[in-house]
Amino acid sequence: MTPASRQAVADLVTENKVLSGSYGAGFISEKHPYLMGSITGIPTTNMIHLATVLEQYPDIKRVAIMAANVSYGQAAAAYYAAACEVFKERGVEIVFDQEFDGSAKSDMFGLLTPVLDSNPDLIVEELFVPGEKPLMIETLEQLGYKGAYGSESWPLSLIKKRAPLESLAGRLYTAFSVEASEASYNARAHAFYQRFVARFGDDDWTIEAANAFTTLATFEVGIGLAQEATGEAVMNALYNTPEIDHPTFGPSKWGGADVFGANHHLLTELPVYGLGADGNFVLEGITNVSDWWEEHKDAALPVLKKRGQVYA
Repeated sequence: MTPASRQAVADLVTENKVLSGSYGAGFISEKHPYLMGSITGIPTTNMIHLATVLEQYPDIKRVAIMAANVSYGQAAAAYYAAACEVFKERGVEIVFDQEFDGSAKSDMFGLLTPVLDSNPDLIVEELFVPGEKPLMIETLEQLGYKGAYGSESWPLSLIKKRAPLESLAGRLYTAFSVEASEASYNARAHAFYQRFVARFGDDDWTIEAANAFTTLATFEVGIGLAQEATGEAVMNALYNTPEIDHPTFGPSKWGGADVFGANHHLLTELPVYGLGADGNFVLEGITNVSDWWEEHKDAALPVLKKRGQVYA
């Protein structure tokens, strides 16, 4: 669920003790324990994803942030900015940071020209739906952009119809939960991917399928820990286990109190992917999100607070 929908159903699911998991922690609170951030997910992965790329590629200094002017876009922009703050002393700066409404996407050249004029080394976005992302890349490539792209997902089957994937190798980065098409990170997730494409075809693969798979795996652990299969029992079993062994991500700790006032957000580790020369995703790095946050929250948290993303 998105932050707005989670907030809308918070009282309802809490009153009826319906455990609700989400791919991230867009809205959680101590008063609504039945709303659970079941994986690191959005928007936290926006921050970790960008930080991982900045760590591995020190030549990237100038970052452009494109976000939708709705709750999820505002959250993404704040978390992207928090990652840049961590690397501020290394010379990383935000050269473009503007929110857009949906109507702006009807004119890609008009929308993207000022972004390109900021001369970024890396453009990160939380603005385009999957069908629009190939148009974004095609337009920027036509305008002569030579830098990198970052997003929570890239639909390669659609992008390759608009831009040669070989020209994007080493320039396209992504992280959300697990990109199950990549085989090395987790065998179980990759087996799920193989079952999916055998039934629906490779063109229909979407990161949302992996998000659902990994989110529900947290409930799987909770059911195994609980004495009974009820929302309350599973919730208590999970929250009372400080570190759980997630089937996809391994040992994962509960967090979230610094931002939301409650440790109801499972901080699963985050694999970050880049586009390889063969047009497939390759594993770029793996970040322990809980450890990263403890190390860098003194820099990141004030940015999130300034931009209205701290509710503790």
